[in-house]
Amino acid sequence: MAQLTPFQRYQTLKQGFTFSYRGYDLQGILAGDLAQFAYGIKQEPLTWTFIKSKLFFSKNWEGLHSCLPKDAVVFTFDGYGKDYENLLQQIMTEVPNALLFQPKHSVSKRFSIRHFILALRPIFFNRNWKILSFKERLQFYVILVHHLNTILSLENSVKEVNTQKFVPFLSCLPVDSILCHFFRKHNVPSYGIQHGLHCAAQEYPGVIPYDVINLENLQADYVLAWGTSIKKSLALAGHPSERFLLAGAPKYAHIREVKMQPFHRKSCIVALARDTYWEGNLKLLRFIQDIEALGINVYVKFHPRSDQKLYAKALESYAYKHIDVNCSLVDSISLVKPGFAIVYNSTVYYEYYLQGIVTLRYAFALNDTPFGLEDTVESIAELEAFLSQWETMEEQVRNQKVAAMVEQFCALGVNNYKSILTAK
Repeated sequence: MAQLTPFQRYQTLKQGFTFSYRGYDLQGILAGDLAQFAYGIKQEPLTWTFIKSKLFFSKNWEGLHSCLPKDAVVFTFDGYGKDYENLLQQIMTEVPNALLFQPKHSVSKRFSIRHFILALRPIFFNRNWKILSFKERLQFYVILVHHLNTILSLENSVKEVNTQKFVPFLSCLPVDSILCHFFRKHNVPSYGIQHGLHCAAQEYPGVIPYDVINLENLQADYVLAWGTSIKKSLALAGHPSERFLLAGAPKYAHIREVKMQPFHRKSCIVALARDTYWEGNLKLLRFIQDIEALGINVYVKFHPRSDQKLYAKALESYAYKHIDVNCSLVDSISLVKPGFAIVYNSTVYYEYYLQGIVTLRYAFALNDTPFGLEDTVESIAELEAFLSQWETMEEQVRNQKVAAMVEQFCALGVNNYKSILTAK
């Protein structure tokens, strides 16, 4: 029997689990835990301390009630990083009566024999979970009991809800998923925030990454989309088109027109992918040497979360020019003044185009940029052909091609957050 990929493993577990409690669909709630298990992310050891922390406690909902005054628009955020926090703040400043609830990283005592009993059948007597060992089932048993405790604690903590709308940052993960169900029971619609290029599983030609759960396990009622591409992705993921709401990308709402900067061959920026694609990164580092042989100065920018030790041998063998990983995209353009850029499996590809920089996609194991111009390269011959074509292309044609492509990623000049989130 062929070994399952992480996504196949996740799908097997999720589709093989059905259980509801007090109107909450636990399949969608537990899915975040199943995905992390299938992809080998955040696996806590099954110790007695871990078991006790789940079976006899619930999530602490302290502070939620104060965030639920009449007509408030409630946002959630749980420390996903500075860039995402800035995105959230940009949206919240657009919305009157916006309130932020940040779940405490603490628990409340909650013991229920009923929950112990309810969780037994869907976990230990689940014939669809043949791929799990007893120990793995036990892990999900204590997690499920904890979710049941958390739901009951939430229902007991908040009896009355007059909130206008709910905006979870990651509705695909358990805490926000529970809140989506809770607010839905109180007739409060939920609106998920797009925070990257969200794609359906079918859109990845290679490895299907963990990020696929953003749409695959979408628990919010709607998606506040940056551009039009996500509408197609929603349909592929099995969601109705009504869940798509074009809101725009706050970071780029000020850009109403893409103006391409002057093209030249003096210098370029190469943005590497995250370490999932380390093999392609190594190939691209070798490709950089061939590009510099053409007389082009190449500046390398590693992914912010890359472990550069993986590339130590390559970095020692050649004098690469580096851009600091903490340097912003805009600042990197000001620093290098590139004539073009090459990006590998990153949405930075679209962002460079938004800043007027012609950008190519490195073609080896291309996976994370499902749409673009005819700009994939893997050899010097392909690079030369593209650059020559770009040099001879009429400016108006260039701009039209870029604008049409970028609109799929991010609708230019659009900022509909206030109108969507304040509409009655």
